[in-house]
Amino acid sequence: MLPRSGSGDRPIHRATGLCPWTGEWSTAKFQVGDAQDLPFPDNSFDIAVMALVIHFVPDPAKAVAEMWRVLGPGGTAAAYVWDYKNAGSPTAPLAAAMRGMGLQAPTPPSPQVTSLTALEELWRAAGFEQIGKRAIDIAVEFADFEEFWQSMTVPVGPAGKVIAAMPPDDLAQLRSVLEQQMVLTADGRVTYEARASAVQGRKKA
Repeated sequence: MLPRSGSGDRPIHRATGLCPWTGEWSTAKFQVGDAQDLPFPDNSFDIAVMALVIHFVPDPAKAVAEMWRVLGPGGTAAAYVWDYKNAGSPTAPLAAAMRGMGLQAPTPPSPQVTSLTALEELWRAAGFEQIGKRAIDIAVEFADFEEFWQSMTVPVGPAGKVIAAMPPDDLAQLRSVLEQQMVLTADGRVTYEARASAVQGRKKA
């Protein structure tokens, strides 16, 4: 479930090319739509999931309400997302380094809804019951600083696009700040913890 955009169908085309269309997958369908205005009638599904999506939605409350609408009675809605609110994203070290340089760290459109408390409030406001939430701690690991740097500077997502547009001198300074900031293990690896927030709830049967 993603808001419409000029390139919003690219992941769908990629997914359809990779999906093994056999067995239970033979009935799977991919459809581009707007998370805030789903193109499905009421009571259409048993399960609705937003995986690493809700922070990109301009109006998260509207998107969660849409999940509630298209679920049938007793249906389950779930989501998980990096906890940007509490620096839980794998790109948090990059954001910290940019702020240390006096730059504004790029964020997704709705980082305020990524904490456990915020997700629970969204689910409750939409009308879900039996709400459960949990934090998921993830060990992030790179073989060395170079691998970490290459991962952080891929020109995708809010951070990657900003970095791609940085002047060479600023980019070199950012790398230097990160090199000083990151603590390496004895064998040169970069390791740190990221955290995702997960929530689920049921529509009253």
